[in-house]
Amino acid sequence: MTLPFSLPAPQGSSSAPEWDGMSFRVGDVHTPVLEYRENFAGWSDDLTALYEVAAGENHPIDIASRRNAIQELGKSMRSGDAVITEIGCSSGFLIRDLVAEFPSARVIGANVVNDPLYRLATRLPGVPLIRFDLLQCPLPDQSVDVLIMLNVLEHIEDDVVALQRAFNPLKPGGIRALATAQRPR
Repeated sequence: MTLPFSLPAPQGSSSAPEWDGMSFRVGDVHTPVLEYRENFAGWSDDLTALYEVAAGENHPIDIASRRNAIQELGKSMRSGDAVITEIGCSSGFLIRDLVAEFPSARVIGANVVNDPLYRLATRLPGVPLIRFDLLQCPLPDQSVDVLIMLNVLEHIEDDVVALQRAFNPLKPGGIRALATAQRPR
């Protein structure tokens, strides 16, 4: 699988990254996770580890969110080879389900924290994984068909700007799947 769009060079590099189907190449370096600048406000590797010890992949809210997203995408997707991006993929439970449910789709995972992405890269080596701060989203405008953010916004300080940035990569007529546990203020 190749990416149907180009990504900008990560900070500190003059080379644009290339996905070879198993890893990103940036200059002469190969890496399973493409890393951009991050902002740890709202979440961290430690919080992810704590959550996974407490709930793993079996928390009822997470199960329901994943199941609902898969069902709605199945009803709404027009093309089997869609580009599906999950922002806030964490340990990749939904990524795994998306790859299984939509084998012709190009599934991309993105997250702000490091450790879960590298663990996910060992379990699903053919999935491009990108680490970035949503407020500085490197995905090109109008580059993805489906954008998923489940239980992400409650961890971002400026969720209005985050939503604006998150929707820029969505193609016209694309599908947005959002869920949050946060109550309105």
